[in-house]
Amino acid sequence: MSNKSRRDFLKKSAGIAAGAGALSLLRAEKALARSERLRQRLGVRRVDRPTYQTVGEVERFHSRNTAFSRAVWDVTSPNHPAYPQQALGNARRAQDVADGTAEDGFRHPEFALSDAGTLLWYTGFGFMVTHLWEPFLKPGWKPYECSPEEASQLLKIAAKHFGASLVGTTKLNPNWRYTHRYHDETVKRRAAGPLGRALGVNPAHLATPVEDWVAFDTPPVDEELPPEMNNVVSVAVEMDYQMFRTSPSKIEWAATTHAYSKMKYIVMHLAQFINNLGYRAWPYGSGGPVLSIPIAVDAGMGELGRNGLLITPEYGPRVRLCGVITDMPLAQDRPIDMGVWDFCQTCEKCAKECPAGALQFGEPTSHKKFRTTAAGVLKWPVDGEACNYYWATEGTVCGNCVSKCPYNKPWGALHRVAQVLAPTMGSLWVKMDDLFGYSDKIPSQPFWEQDPREFPKRGPFQD
Repeated sequence: MSNKSRRDFLKKSAGIAAGAGALSLLRAEKALARSERLRQRLGVRRVDRPTYQTVGEVERFHSRNTAFSRAVWDVTSPNHPAYPQQALGNARRAQDVADGTAEDGFRHPEFALSDAGTLLWYTGFGFMVTHLWEPFLKPGWKPYECSPEEASQLLKIAAKHFGASLVGTTKLNPNWRYTHRYHDETVKRRAAGPLGRALGVNPAHLATPVEDWVAFDTPPVDEELPPEMNNVVSVAVEMDYQMFRTSPSKIEWAATTHAYSKMKYIVMHLAQFINNLGYRAWPYGSGGPVLSIPIAVDAGMGELGRNGLLITPEYGPRVRLCGVITDMPLAQDRPIDMGVWDFCQTCEKCAKECPAGALQFGEPTSHKKFRTTAAGVLKWPVDGEACNYYWATEGTVCGNCVSKCPYNKPWGALHRVAQVLAPTMGSLWVKMDDLFGYSDKIPSQPFWEQDPREFPKRGPFQD
């Protein structure tokens, strides 16, 4: 190839790449506008205050008290490795695969798919959640200056470009900061004694006192996260509707692990974009310095449901949440009212369908009912340890709180009309949901028999 031909080829390639990038951004902008129009058609109202209620002083939460954290350090937790039944479920499921007796949803391909989905999620996990990302500017450049409205638009388009399903912006409420962060990197323990090593058991199983599983806190979040870091880009990642209808199964878990890895990809790239504009960023996902659900509510992405999850107009509770905290000035989205709070008062379907008994019937409360909850917000507390224990003993994860929710529907005009009428229909909508089989678990095998050209099915909020 001559030098002229090579230059022409490189110019054409650069032009094609630039065109593809511009097309991706244009599609993201159109999707953002389309989502807001569809919300208006669904009767979703923007309101001045979130629909949750605070009662008295809000107790800030220490992340060592999540169900997953307590399972690491607290020997009084039923999910601690000290209790052998904690691992029996997974061992039984794995043995079933080895013996060729695995049931639908727990065969070798389902295990392989769900485990593969964790790759990016687990790779360098601590890197994402443990520190502030500093600005990165080219020599001679200054931080990009623009109005808060333009900044919000830039970051929303970038988030959609990187793969976000929903995105909103809000001011960080100090109540939603953890008091301290806690994760595996902050846990240390003493080695087992000679007897423990000889028997091949965890030292905690030999009645080792709690003090031998010492939890070392990181500094208080208020010291790690400067006060000027008070703007948040909240991101939601949709999970596959049909895969969740197989819950509980490894196919449902594959949808979840894929979302976890995807949200890590999104927020790391979004944080880098913010750094490149000259501002600080702290990406968070399934770990980090803040509570993701109330932040998403404040950002106008949905409402808090009885199931303890964010319920969105577009996907119901079938999303995973992540985001980026930044000092870049942003315009704030207003919260929404789509009638979820009123509907959840009478529905109780998620509580009935929870095999762990972790979800609550009856009235909401602002009191701290479980060790994994905090006081001060009127809600239906979730017993996270009971949920986690069911996962461990059954050798699966469960997504019934998502799949059984009446707001969890594929796109369709009839479904959207029902969603608008849900607060007034109440129990009638729930009965119709059961009548038409939306709560029925479906087998996992058809997942593998789909036409690859039509998978995944894409809705009106995606391109």
